[in-house]
Amino acid sequence: MGNLKIVEVTGVTGSGKTSFINEVDRLSSQCDYKIAIVNEYGIYSNYSSSIHSQYFLKNINKSTSKTRSLIIDIIIIPHLFNLESIKLILFVLQNIFLSPDKFFSKLNILRNSLKRIGLYNILNKMKPKSELDCIFLDEGILHLAHNIFINDFKKPSLKSLSEFLSKVPLYDFTMLIKADKNMLVSVLSKRRHKRVKKDRDSKNNYISNAITVFNHIESDPRLNENLIKIKRNNLKSVDDLNSLLKKILNI
Repeated sequence: MGNLKIVEVTGVTGSGKTSFINEVDRLSSQCDYKIAIVNEYGIYSNYSSSIHSQYFLKNINKSTSKTRSLIIDIIIIPHLFNLESIKLILFVLQNIFLSPDKFFSKLNILRNSLKRIGLYNILNKMKPKSELDCIFLDEGILHLAHNIFINDFKKPSLKSLSEFLSKVPLYDFTMLIKADKNMLVSVLSKRRHKRVKKDRDSKNNYISNAITVFNHIESDPRLNENLIKIKRNNLKSVDDLNSLLKKILNI
């Protein structure tokens, strides 16, 4: 126990994060290591009993995703009250409410921010007692940069982004899913995104701004050797997953 590694999976909208997470989930029962998937609706693993007790989620897997999400909203509240988290929350609040986003969009960004900050604290507290080898987290605390700094009408402030990167705590590894711009625009065009207008120029602006943000994140020296870059749809077999886990676990 106590050797758990947590990997945040992040990237531009449409890069293939969910596809990657789904493949990890599909292959997890065949791989050589004990792994779990975490997203905003809960934790999923064949080895998750102790995690669910940590989360007080032992009996809610049969609930709807919205119910699970609401329960997690409540659970994370006590885990927000430490100095570093409060500093980050204040920074997030300042940037959200100075943005030209609509009021309810701002509230949604704030909710996601609090959830990801609280979840960071919860997951790190459970590390010493976990029987798992690795957790893959779909859009964690670093992904707040996507929520805060990316829209379709204004270029991101790299100065503010750098300040955010200096404040945000990092998981053991950050996995950046990469895809080319044309693919990202194409995927976004097929989706309904509440913060992006329907016209193609808005979608292009949104993706261009997102690429700028993630290029800046990628160059941040804090990530160094703990950044793993993977191309879209690059995880295809259990051997691929085992190879990736060996790298993460330094085996």
